[in-house]
Amino acid sequence: MWTILFVFIIIAGCGNTYAANNDDFNRIIINPYLSTELDIPKEAKDYLLTKLNHIVVENGVGGYQINPRFIITVEISQNTKDIISGPPQMIARNLELDLFIGDAISQTLYSSAKVTLKGVGQTDTKSLIDAFKNIKTKSKDIVSFIETGKKKIVEYYSFECEFILKKASTQASINNFEQALYELMTVPSTCKECFDKCNDLTKLIHSKQLEYECSDKLNKAQTIWSSEPTQSGARKVSDILITIVPIGKCESELNTLRNNISTSLTNDQNRQYEIEYQKQVRLIENDRNLYQLRKLYITEYLRNQPKTIVLTRIFWR
Repeated sequence: MWTILFVFIIIAGCGNTYAANNDDFNRIIINPYLSTELDIPKEAKDYLLTKLNHIVVENGVGGYQINPRFIITVEISQNTKDIISGPPQMIARNLELDLFIGDAISQTLYSSAKVTLKGVGQTDTKSLIDAFKNIKTKSKDIVSFIETGKKKIVEYYSFECEFILKKASTQASINNFEQALYELMTVPSTCKECFDKCNDLTKLIHSKQLEYECSDKLNKAQTIWSSEPTQSGARKVSDILITIVPIGKCESELNTLRNNISTSLTNDQNRQYEIEYQKQVRLIENDRNLYQLRKLYITEYLRNQPKTIVLTRIFWR
């Protein structure tokens, strides 16, 4: 929590920069994914993955992987492969690329499109890359393919809304607040009815989270102060108290302990403590601060998740 709050203080001083660079929350994000079973050379595979990234970015559904379940992926069919005598000898191939958007967790296909490609090169890799270069990221078919996928994702959230709310409440009831916030804050704002319900529950759960953390840290600070009511103990306690957001029932007890330890701190220490404490007070003065703090909680939560997302084989052909 201290790391999160420290980063928040830095970000708060950067004005709108953070907001501009972290606008993926509440947007539909479709994540490019290529199966490990896609049997093409690595260089060609990397180029194809880059092309998929261009497709989602240029069609407004690219961004940070907030929710990894919605993916865009491909299957490749080779219609013909011809060797053209040289020099230099060339490889000419005709490919069919099947594009898919779907839910990788439930294995549900949302949208598909077929693209015919031709490529020529001196090697297999170069002929494949040459073919992939011909993918038109903003063609009529690709745009329609993306729009259909977006529509189906919105329908998913509309259909699953009550389940999402219930799941978040359950996670919050066992103090798994970050998971609860993640479930609620990744609902796209385009799903207005569900988004509004999730937003209301998000505020409630985050308040409970802050109260829980306040009480937990306050208990630790009180234990230290009871066993060491000295200047040394006061410094240890103040280091804990400046990481607490004063909220709810915890606030009055926090203020009592603050007053007790202040008598054991020097004037300089008291001034520094008051500066840091007021930063915590300001976090709860408006919704924007709290919204930014919730985003930091989720970002930290995602950072601590496994880096490799294991997806079962997709059978969408």
